[in-house]
Amino acid sequence: MRKRIALLLLLCSFAFPVQARELLSTDTTCTGTDVTVTTTGETVIGSVAAPTPQGNTFLMRMRFNGIITTSANSTTYKLRVRRVNVSGTALGDAIAETIKVTAGGVEAFSFEATDERAGQFSALTYVSTIEFAGADATGTVGWNCLTVDYLQ
Repeated sequence: MRKRIALLLLLCSFAFPVQARELLSTDTTCTGTDVTVTTTGETVIGSVAAPTPQGNTFLMRMRFNGIITTSANSTTYKLRVRRVNVSGTALGDAIAETIKVTAGGVEAFSFEATDERAGQFSALTYVSTIEFAGADATGTVGWNCLTVDYLQ
C-alpha cells in the first residue's frame, strides 16, 4: 500500500508541475456607487488600470466581487472581465449563475480570471461586466471591487 501511495505522489508531481510566480504589484478599484444594469445587455460595472508590466512575459490575475440587486424576471447573470472595454477580449469563461433571490433581492457575487501576456505595455486596462438573462427591468450593482495582481 505504501509503495502505491509513493508511486501516486511521484506521478502527480510530474502531471501537475508547479510554477511559482512572484507578485510584483496589485491594484484595486472599488465603487460604492450604484451602476444601472440594462435589461439583458452586457454592462461595464468597474474598471482598473493595471500596473504597467516591465517584463517580457507576465500573468495578470483579476479578482472581481460585489453585490447586485436583481431585476424583474431575471433568471441568471454572467460575469466577465475584459480587456479595455465592453467589446474587448473576454478573459475566462463567463458561466451563467442562477439568481437565488426574488426580484429586488440582494445577492453577492465573485469571479476570477487570468490574462497571460507577452511583450511590453505602456498601460493595461481591465473592465468587469455583468449581463442578466430574462430581465424585464433594469437591475443595479452596488458595491463592487476589481483587483488586478501583476505576477512575473
